[in-house]
Amino acid sequence: MHFSNYDFYVNLLDNTLIKTGKTLLYLASGTEQLDRFKDLEGYSNIILVDYEFGDCITIDMDDNKRIIHLNLDAYIAIQVLLMLNHTVDAVIILNEGMQMGGGNMTIAENALALLFPVMSEETMIICSRKYYKMSQVYKPAKKSNWVNLPFKTKVLLKSEDAGYINSDFFTTYDFCKGIGEVYLLKNKITKVHTFQRGRINVHLLHSSMYNHLDKIDLGLTLFENGFQEEIIRTGINNVLNWKGTYKCSRKISKDITIEKQYDLNNIDELNQLCVDKNVTSLGVIPSGIDYRQFIDDLNNMENSIEDIYFFHLHHGDLKSLYAIQ
Repeated sequence: MHFSNYDFYVNLLDNTLIKTGKTLLYLASGTEQLDRFKDLEGYSNIILVDYEFGDCITIDMDDNKRIIHLNLDAYIAIQVLLMLNHTVDAVIILNEGMQMGGGNMTIAENALALLFPVMSEETMIICSRKYYKMSQVYKPAKKSNWVNLPFKTKVLLKSEDAGYINSDFFTTYDFCKGIGEVYLLKNKITKVHTFQRGRINVHLLHSSMYNHLDKIDLGLTLFENGFQEEIIRTGINNVLNWKGTYKCSRKISKDITIEKQYDLNNIDELNQLCVDKNVTSLGVIPSGIDYRQFIDDLNNMENSIEDIYFFHLHHGDLKSLYAIQ
């Protein structure tokens, strides 16, 4: 899925969004019974994202509230908000069509990582681990790691708590009733641990890779499937699938172009890609490998890598590296 219309949507939202007040973002909102959002209080901007919307529509309620329908894929909408640098105060991900509706990928974890740079210091997230468990096509994170983003505190709100919104408000489907979880995350953190191993400086950041793309020449993450990768990489082209294979054309003279293939699951071919792309700073996320051996292998190979950044969202990740002083 190639998308090249970012500037249109950035300009559209820049001229449409109310700059003051709070913003609620509902990813894969559906297109049914939308009048109910007129009754949602506390938010100046209510952005409903669903690729089945026929057009981008703005509904002016009054001087303090607008409801905006974005006819975009969720990941593309997030990248538009990143380009706009618009702060989001509440994120709803409750039903992306994995039970019905043709959804072919999950949204919750990769979307939250991508969205993290524009989340406010006090963000509400409404989602459902039970929904993913029902789908039988996705294994959700452990309960302890669910919505475990780099914030100082994470509280599961109950109906009697201030700011609580009943998650049932956001769904028209009976099978999604009563399964939503309402989390309040406060105070972003960026814990940094740095050490040198061989000639390479190693940086551990408890933060999202997408919050630090300016630090890296190449990033390695894990995409759920090719469709998800293609969508995300329409706007961020220096992040690749750690388990992927890539072809690259390289001009070696005025008249000669060669095509090379790199299997990034193979350390030698990953290193060769870094050489061919003159990568000096590499960013990676946890993937269950021997991280010390990974660093040592790259140390012992010919390349220009000076810095490796390990990014993680969950508390407790990368313990073997944090132990190195």
